[in-house]
Amino acid sequence: LLAVAALAARTLGTEGFGVFLFGLTAATVLITPAVDGLAIPLVQRAAQDPRGIGPRLGTVLPLQLVLGGGLLVLAWAAFRGTERWISWTDIHRDTALVMMGALAVRGPFEAVRAAVRGLGRMGSELGLVALERFSLLGLSALILWRGGGPVALGLGFIAVRVGAVAVGLSTVRRLGHAIRWRVRGWRRHMAEAVSYSLTLWIGTAFGAVGILSLTWFWNDAVTGAFGAAFRLFEGLCSMSAVLFLVLLPEVAARHALAPERVAPLVSRAMSYTTLLVLPLTAGLLVEAPLLVRALFGPGYGEAVLPLRILSLSFLGIFTTEITCTVLWAVARPRAVLGLMAARLVAQIACALWLVPLGGAVGASLALCLSVGIG
Repeated sequence: LLAVAALAARTLGTEGFGVFLFGLTAATVLITPAVDGLAIPLVQRAAQDPRGIGPRLGTVLPLQLVLGGGLLVLAWAAFRGTERWISWTDIHRDTALVMMGALAVRGPFEAVRAAVRGLGRMGSELGLVALERFSLLGLSALILWRGGGPVALGLGFIAVRVGAVAVGLSTVRRLGHAIRWRVRGWRRHMAEAVSYSLTLWIGTAFGAVGILSLTWFWNDAVTGAFGAAFRLFEGLCSMSAVLFLVLLPEVAARHALAPERVAPLVSRAMSYTTLLVLPLTAGLLVEAPLLVRALFGPGYGEAVLPLRILSLSFLGIFTTEITCTVLWAVARPRAVLGLMAARLVAQIACALWLVPLGGAVGASLALCLSVGIG
């Protein structure tokens, strides 16, 4: 997705890129936690009871589609209902709604991916992810080359993810798990997913505060400059997803069979993470101008200082990811919820203070301060 963002930034310019990021960020806050939260329990259940993954998928996928569609309708009504107080432009509204549709379709893909991960088929999961990401990149490049804007990109995302869901369902069947469509277990599954969804919403909102506050207090160009820095920072932080993919099923299995083996595993993960993150931070502080220019072009010089400031929070971000992953794996989502909520409240308070004063730099400082507080 970093490559897609770089293409969009170079083609759309800072203002167009700011509109794209507003739509994507608003959609992510509204849709992703609800539909992706339903997928997280699948990892644990698949690891503990692989034979039951087919019926569980048959419950989760319809739930995700209904929930995503309902949220999309509510968002459309909210845009229409607030037009007399907030002067939404057509491009901001349409981009947000199309991106919400794309993320609603992404939910079932994440459910299938979670099922495959829980079954221990890392190769199959990586194949699914690679197919989705390279398809997104290729279609996005074609849309931008043909002169498409943020709305066209969102429609392309929808097309790619519909195809990815079809391939993912075929992969689950090929692994020998027939999907049985049913709705009987939806209440139990929703009860399991509530804490995960709420925690995901807090984490998603944490990443969205900078973009949304800049759109509100400043303009699309400033949002685009900060968004370039944040997308590169977020792309590097996505390496922590490897820790999530490896640790979650492994810790869940060890906790069920031999709890005393969890602590040594977590200790090693913390040590390796520190060895990785400290050189990464130093390199980004030095080479930020080169990276920004190479990825986003010469028009994004205002993103260099925000990127350097954001890099100071790498170690805190990675450490928090490990902590939350372990707590999720041992079924302690409320502890994760408290940690994430404290960090979000701190960031909102810092953003309300710093963003009106410092723009993109203020948004970066707000994130760093909140990570430290968390």
